[in-house]
Parts: sequence; structure tokens; C-alpha cells
Amino acid sequence: MSKKKKSKVKQEIRPKSSKPIYNNLLIAVILGVFAFLIYSNTLGNGYVLDDYSAIKDNYVTKQGLEGIPTIWKEHYRFGFWNSQASLYRPLTLTIFAVIWEISPDNTFLYHLVNVLFFAFTASLLFLVLRKLLPNKTILFPLVVTALFVVHPIHVEVVANIKSLDEILALFFSLKAIYLLWKYLNTRKHIWLISSISVYGLALFSKESAVVFIFIFPLILYFFTKEKMVGILKISILYVLPAALFMYIRSQIVGSVGVGDSISFLDNAIFAADGFMNQMAMTFVFLGKYLLNLIAPYQLGSDFGYNQIPVTTWADWRPILTLILYTLAGVFALWKIKDKHMASFGILFFLITFAPLSNVFIKIGTSYGDRIVYIPSVGFLIAFVYGLFKIFKIDMEKSALQIPKLLQRNKYATLFILVVMMAFSTKTISRNQVWDTSYSLYKEDIKIAPNSAKLRYHYSLELSKKGLDETDQQKKRAWFDQAKNQLEKAVEIYPEYHDAYAQLGLYYYRVQQKDKALEMYNKSIEHKPNSPKAYSNMGIIYFERGDVVNAQRVYEKAVQLDPKYVDARRNLGSVYARKGEFDKAIQQFSEALKYEPNDATINFYLGSSYKDSGNLAKGQPYLDKACRLDQKLCKK
Repeated sequence: MSKKKKSKVKQEIRPKSSKPIYNNLLIAVILGVFAFLIYSNTLGNGYVLDDYSAIKDNYVTKQGLEGIPTIWKEHYRFGFWNSQASLYRPLTLTIFAVIWEISPDNTFLYHLVNVLFFAFTASLLFLVLRKLLPNKTILFPLVVTALFVVHPIHVEVVANIKSLDEILALFFSLKAIYLLWKYLNTRKHIWLISSISVYGLALFSKESAVVFIFIFPLILYFFTKEKMVGILKISILYVLPAALFMYIRSQIVGSVGVGDSISFLDNAIFAADGFMNQMAMTFVFLGKYLLNLIAPYQLGSDFGYNQIPVTTWADWRPILTLILYTLAGVFALWKIKDKHMASFGILFFLITFAPLSNVFIKIGTSYGDRIVYIPSVGFLIAFVYGLFKIFKIDMEKSALQIPKLLQRNKYATLFILVVMMAFSTKTISRNQVWDTSYSLYKEDIKIAPNSAKLRYHYSLELSKKGLDETDQQKKRAWFDQAKNQLEKAVEIYPEYHDAYAQLGLYYYRVQQKDKALEMYNKSIEHKPNSPKAYSNMGIIYFERGDVVNAQRVYEKAVQLDPKYVDARRNLGSVYARKGEFDKAIQQFSEALKYEPNDATINFYLGSSYKDSGNLAKGQPYLDKACRLDQKLCKK
């Protein structure tokens, strides 16, 4: 009996000859190359958004191989900020650290890894779909994969280095499915063990891969003739790496969930009062996801408060979205017994989307294109199935070659080509927008002009332009543009403490220091635990010779954020001026833990040792400062 059951499974999922396998591999490679070419214009891009917290400004990542043990023992943002966080993605950070070790600060290499893994994912997606659908037309997995490759909603993932976590989570999950099918074909346990192990890699890349413990049984049900008992026996094995991951994660970041308090500047849903209004806002954003999956003409990096104003169920948008999702879910459940292709696609979409949809738990953002990177696979399966039905394309396997199949379905082919050309054009142009944070915010402010957070971050990039400018008139022009963005940000959200702090910095730069102090105090009024505001106030006090108040606010800044390097450097300078060299040495030494190659801190530390009468201990730091910055050699 067991042999018969085994042969039935093999007959269903194994191609009849070796020739299709060769064709499948060739097509998979072509799709992978196509994916690489579509995103090849991101290879010259720099750091954007969270790339800084994960790599550029993350002192642990920048330790290279030396930082890897810390990466596996601490939360995702440990090397960037002091507060406890809820994210644990050690494999992704390990890859970042290895790349830094190989070639520090090389954005080309980071982007190359992203694009290569996306290309591998495209090839693997096609091969997995062929494994699942050996008796269906090759056009179906071909079109699904091609649309996945060119869909503009994926730009945020591929062009943003940090989102390698998303790419790896899907890549390893697909690889686990591929290896599972190898097991089903051969019943050799090595393939099953390999599949479970690879799934573990997906989990340690990004937590959201945990949803695949529900996808494995779904796939086994839809695409094999395994009995329910057999499906459960196989599927339960994938709970093992998930349980191990969740246990390790809980030991490091604590409770399951988002952990940190979430501001409505990040997740605009929290701007609504009460559960029902928050759910109305949630479904407005869920509708936006659907719209951008179908017609991605208005993509943006931020749609936070108050780009989409707070709404209620009196608005037609959440009602329509709720109806659409409900109808899709009812259809999927209705057709599940028939193992309907659209049912599978919808269920895949809903299952993988649910944890990040803000419906069941609230996450750190109200909207992000990256959220639907994995769910888009299910969406495209259902979408392409619908297209095939509309154009009456035969879903059954055909002996005809792909060119003949396309010719037979010329109207469908023409439509799909038009969609692909439109998507490809949008993707390639959107890739260039993600070149730098400045280029991204400059473009996205046109799409989301009422986002206070976007205005604020755009102001930061404008200020950086001003700092880099040597011409004083042009420098002031950049600073004034930054000020305008900040004023619009506080107009949208009058209690925006970070914006007030940046306004204080603006007034400091234009030598209006009393006005600057006013803005810093206003920032602290709205956020009493703002280390940057305290630190910036200290600069003004220090320049005025008010050492007592400078020390007070610097100590407050360091207390609020022990990893705040600028505050520690400035506090050390205060102690040094007062002749308290032991305290100065302590602050400079602590700052060097996070910025070991900062020339100024090395110089200050060496000078403090020298001034305290211990030149022998200070000389190595003075020498290092000289190597890092020739200007410090003469001091």
C-alpha cells in the first residue's frame, strides 16, 4: 500500500521526461537574468532610510566579523540605538557585517547582493511553480514570475539595502518548498531535513517568515494527493525551527509583538480614537495596498500622518475594502475543496499578509510597499489565473513550444506585454528615485505632501546639502529650504518635537541662538526625554561659557541615550575644561566604543591622558587621530 501511495505522489508532481527539466532550468535562468537587468540601475545607489541604522551608523555591523557574535546575542537595532527593540534578524545583519569586513562602506557590493538574491528568487519562484503545476501550461508560472519581477511595488525591497531581510525570507522559504518537493519525489529524508533547515534560515533572516508554517500544509493540500494525516505529519516538522527561533527571539527581545511604543507619526492608524475608528483607518490602508498591487502608479516611501486623514466607517473606502477582502476570503474558502488555483492564491496572500496588515496586531508602520513583497506572490497567482480565464487561455499542459502558445493567445500576450512594459518602465525609473534619501524624499514629497514625517526627513536631507555647501549664500538657501519643510511639518502636527529640535538647529546655524534655545525648549516640552534637544542646548551653553548648564544638559542627554556619541564627546569636553580629566577620559573612552575611528574623539582622549600627566597612555590615541586626520597631527 505504501508503495502505491508513493507512486501516486510521484506521478502527480514529477515531469514525465527529462526534456522539460532542461527547459525549466533555462527559462529560470533567463528570468533571473531579466530580474538582474531590471534592477541593475540600483547598483550605483547609496544608503537610504534604514540602511543607516542597519549598516552605515550601526557600530556592531561596522565591526565586521568581530561583531557577528554580538549580532546573534542582541536585537536588530542594538548597534544603532539604546532602547530595547522587538526585531531579531541576525542572519541578515551577519551578511551585512561580512560585506563590511570584505569592503567597508561599499554600497555597490550591498546593492549587488540584493539584486543577485532577488534574481535567484525569481528563478526559484518559477521552478517552484513548475514543481507544483507539472500538468499545467508553462505560460502560467512564466507570466506569474515575469510580473513578480517587474512589479514596481518591489522597488522598495530591492533598492533598499536593509530590505535584504525581505528578499532572504522569501528566497529561503521558496527553497524550502523546492526541497520539500525533492523529498516527495524521492522520499529520501535528507531532502526533508534540508528543507526544514533552510526554512530556519528564512526565519533568522526575518520574523515574518513564520507564516510559512501555514503555507507548507496549504501547498501540500492543494498540490499533492497526500492524506490529511500525512500533510500534518510533514507540516508539524516545520514548527520545530519556528519554535526554536521564537524561543531564541524571546530570550533576546522579550515578549512577542512590536515591543516599542508606536507613534502615530509612524503608524497613522493610531491617530484615530477608539478601536472601531482605528479599524476603519486600517482598511483604508488595506485598500491602498490592493490599489498599488493592481495599478502601482502612486508609490511612496511614507504615507504617514496626516497624508491620509483620520477617517471613520462613514467613509466609503474602508467599507468597500472590507467587502472586497470578505468576498475574496469567502470565494477562497468556497473553492478550497476543489483545490481551485485562485483559491490557493488568495489564501496565500491573506495568510502571509495577515500578521503585517495591522488587523490583528499593530506594527510600526501604517503602510509600506515592502509589506506585500511576499504576499504579492499569492496575489499574482490569483490575478494571473483571472487573466487566463478572461482571455480563455487553456490551463492544461501543452506540447506546443512557448512561442506557439503565445501566438495562439495573441490578445492575452499583447495585454500582458503592455502591462509588463508599463511595470518595467515604472520600476526602472523608481529605482533611480531610491538613489539617496534626498532624491527619495524630494520625489515622494510630491506624492505625500501632507505627511509630517516625510516633511521632517526631507528637511534633514536639505540640511545635509547645506552643510556640504561651501558657498555661504547657497548654504543659507539650503538651510532656509530645510526650515520651510520643518515649519510645514509642525503645521501638520503642532507637537512634533523632533521638528522643533531641528528648527532649533536651524536657528543655531544662522546665529539666532536665543531663538534656537526657544525651539529646543519647545521640543523638550513635547518630549521631555529627547537626548538630541538636550545635547544641542549644551552646545549653546558651552559656547557662552556657561559650563554648569552645559554639563547639566549633556549629562541628561547621555542618561537618556548612553550610545549618543556626540553628547559623550561634548560632555567629555566640559569635564576636560573643568580639569576633571578622569571623567573626561571615561566619556571619550565610552564614545570610542561606538565610533572607534572618529579622529576627533581619539584626539580628545589622547589629549586628556596627556593633560592628566599620562602621555604614554595617550600617545597611541594621538597617533591614531593623526593617521585618521592629518590636520590633527600639528596640534
